[in-house]
Amino acid sequence: MRKRLLLILIPLLAAIVAAFVTLTGDKQYKSNTQLATGFTAVRNIGFGENTAGINPFEVEAKFSNLQELLKSKLIISLLSYRLLLNDLEQKGAFREFKNDGKKHTFKKDDFKKAREIAEQKLKIKEPLSTSVPEEEMVMEILKAFEYDYATLQKEISIYRQGQSDYVNVEYLSENPSLSAFVVNTLADEFIKYNDQSNTTQSDTLIAFLENRVKEKKKIRDDKTALLRDITNKTGGVAGDGASEGIQGRIGSLEKELQDARQKAQTAQLQLQSINRQLASLSSGGGRVLSQSEINREIARLKDRQREFTRTGPADSVTSITAQITRLLTLSDAGSSSNVAPAVRQADLEAKRDQYTVDYQVAQSSIASISSNLASLNGMLNNSKDGSAITESLKKEVTAANEAMIDAESRLSEAEGSTKTASLGSIKIAIKGQPADEPESKKTAITTIFAFVISLALCVFGIIFGEYLDTSIKIPSIFQRQTDIKLIGMLNDLQPSGLNAKEIVKIEDIFTEEPDEDIQETTFRELIRKLRFEVENSGGKTFLFTSTKQQEGKTTVLWALACSLSTNKKKILIVDTNFMNNSLTQLLNANPSLENSMINDLDHEYIVTKQENIVSKIKHIPHIQNVDIIGCEGGNYSPSEVFPERKFSGQIITLASKYDYIFLEGGALNLYSDSKELANYVDKVIAVFSAKSVIRPADKESIAYLKSLKNKFVGAVLNRVDIDNLEL
Repeated sequence: MRKRLLLILIPLLAAIVAAFVTLTGDKQYKSNTQLATGFTAVRNIGFGENTAGINPFEVEAKFSNLQELLKSKLIISLLSYRLLLNDLEQKGAFREFKNDGKKHTFKKDDFKKAREIAEQKLKIKEPLSTSVPEEEMVMEILKAFEYDYATLQKEISIYRQGQSDYVNVEYLSENPSLSAFVVNTLADEFIKYNDQSNTTQSDTLIAFLENRVKEKKKIRDDKTALLRDITNKTGGVAGDGASEGIQGRIGSLEKELQDARQKAQTAQLQLQSINRQLASLSSGGGRVLSQSEINREIARLKDRQREFTRTGPADSVTSITAQITRLLTLSDAGSSSNVAPAVRQADLEAKRDQYTVDYQVAQSSIASISSNLASLNGMLNNSKDGSAITESLKKEVTAANEAMIDAESRLSEAEGSTKTASLGSIKIAIKGQPADEPESKKTAITTIFAFVISLALCVFGIIFGEYLDTSIKIPSIFQRQTDIKLIGMLNDLQPSGLNAKEIVKIEDIFTEEPDEDIQETTFRELIRKLRFEVENSGGKTFLFTSTKQQEGKTTVLWALACSLSTNKKKILIVDTNFMNNSLTQLLNANPSLENSMINDLDHEYIVTKQENIVSKIKHIPHIQNVDIIGCEGGNYSPSEVFPERKFSGQIITLASKYDYIFLEGGALNLYSDSKELANYVDKVIAVFSAKSVIRPADKESIAYLKSLKNKFVGAVLNRVDIDNLEL
């Protein structure tokens, strides 16, 4: 019954709460911006090439990359700056700043500084850093406005529109203008960043290819000029004139090679210097040389340069010259030392890109010049045959011309690819607009969903609880685990435990007119079944015991006594549970059992009559013929209180005056009382609670009960849930 109520009440309560929260919640407005990507468009733009078909895996990867980039920390940080700048302007603010003072108390100057940092970060396109205290303050202000990265990233929804070329950006907020601002600004900042990134990469590549074309053109022109000079001087016949021309050209190329190597080394040193400065800025540490330190180091290097110019090798002079150049670069950068680190970093990154191109161009020139020198040296070795040299130079000119044409073709392709990329760049197809109406709260759907989910959780919880429950809650489980005879079962009548009020309640079940209470009616009928088993057991004296405490021995014994009294039977209850004399206390019995065994008192003196019991619990008796002998209780066993023969004689004497005598013993798992008392009675009845779990200690006690054989009548399963009764 309780489980059925849970299955009804909890889902109903969840549905009511869900409906209330949905109906009383703030109105939410959604705005949507749609981006056209161009990823699925097939283009053929004037290069005379066959355009391949669309690769679905490549397209899907592009859409995934786009969505991840749109929700990246950098892009959402740019949106955060724009939102913060808008709200700090006061006019047209979407949200008001609430300074609760719990963590931080912000002043007017703090907001001014936050505005400056946001503007600066927006300009250089960089997220905030927790290592900078001022930027950490800006993060706290963003959190107060709920414009921080974590909040926006969770609330912005980005997804592809089916299998189309479009990507939707959605945002839901309490302000329709805020929702439109968020989706449009996010799209704008992303497009700016994406275009700038693509342009920077394309410009770097084109600059490199343009330098390569110039280099190849120069090589071709130089070889053409050399061929023309040799032809004019020798007519292609005399070897000496050809040799002079070749030697002159070799000398010119060697000087160019030296210049190219110096340029490459200078660019490399400059790159190393810039990378060190960038690493220092990124880590937030490192020391930057002051202007005076730079000047002193330049002076020292110039002294060494003059010394090596007179005595040292040329390579050392070149190396020192490069170092001086690097320091001069640092000196030039020194004027910007007061500029914000983020601005300086952007400047250094731009210089790094330029020096990278310079280094690559210099390396390419070195390779080309070295190849030409090798070719001319080969010609010089065969300079006796002027016609052969002329023919060889013609081939060199042809090859150089082809190399130049190839370089121009690559440059043309790169420029064409850049145009194609710009034609297919991401654009805003539909701009987000403030919503006229709030989003539907979907109260009915939410309520049904809450009901179904809570019902499913309840069912799962009950099933899982049943799986984990190893108690002997139903008779079949009890018999399977204990393998002992079950002579009766009782439903749980007093879940809070037995007390004086419950004693009266049990008595009323058998004396008052029957009512419609299902629990009491069931209990009375089950006690009658147990009464039948007792009356037909052939015993007159019974010991009620259990394997552990709080199993319900007192309840079963008292209820059975009340039931037998209605059947005109005279009952004597003897409280021999010295460790827990609850019968004596609940029935206000005279605690005289121990004293009677010591002083040999007559049983008439020690028996507490029913009328005395009832008067003490202030109840008018209806049950007749139930008497009790109470005990003081203590830390001792029956054999320590009275001699065997004396107590046995008392039982025999009392048995002649009563139809049944009921004794209550201590828990078998803890005390020896019940084992000692079993010798004085005809039959033993064990009481088990359906809430209990059979442990190894219980199994030992059950084995003892089985060893009693015919003296053991069977077990009573007490406190069974009424839904678990197997009737």
